[in-house]
Amino acid sequence: MGGLLANIKLLISKQHDQEEFSDFKGRILHKLDDAVNELRRIARNMMPETLLRYGLVIALRDYCEDFKKSGVEISLQTYGMEAACEKSVQLMIYRILQELISNAVKHAAAKTILVQCIQNDKKIFITVEDDGNGYDQQTAERKSGLGLSTVKSRVAYLKGVMEIQTQLNIGTTINIELNDCKSN
Repeated sequence: MGGLLANIKLLISKQHDQEEFSDFKGRILHKLDDAVNELRRIARNMMPETLLRYGLVIALRDYCEDFKKSGVEISLQTYGMEAACEKSVQLMIYRILQELISNAVKHAAAKTILVQCIQNDKKIFITVEDDGNGYDQQTAERKSGLGLSTVKSRVAYLKGVMEIQTQLNIGTTINIELNDCKSN
């Protein structure tokens, strides 16, 4: 798909002889650039290359850097994660953090987010804290979205527990403890 989009862009950019086409061409090229960038983002998020090559910490750093470019201040702190888990567990942790960070930005309109990921022996402690809108937990539990329920399922699969502390107009803190991180 990326090759096809790049080919279309090349064909359109070679159209030099029609004046009325130039305005249209600029809009098409811009849209194609957006499509290619979106395709790269989707592919990277499906199975981040950096996760496969360099591990969880670098993949998380890259993910947080992408959000910083959009104006959100994200502080990532990792400790003891060098004794990394199996790739499947790393991917689950990545997906959990990806969803929590995305929720903080999209739904809570957070301006600053603190992400901590600490490994102590076979346990991993994750904290995501934001200064967003917060929410009423009782109301949210009745109409829980797919994202948060997927996070809960992943945490349960990894034999972990999750605690949510949130307050309207103050922000949200989510603490996760994963109890059995098997080493590579």
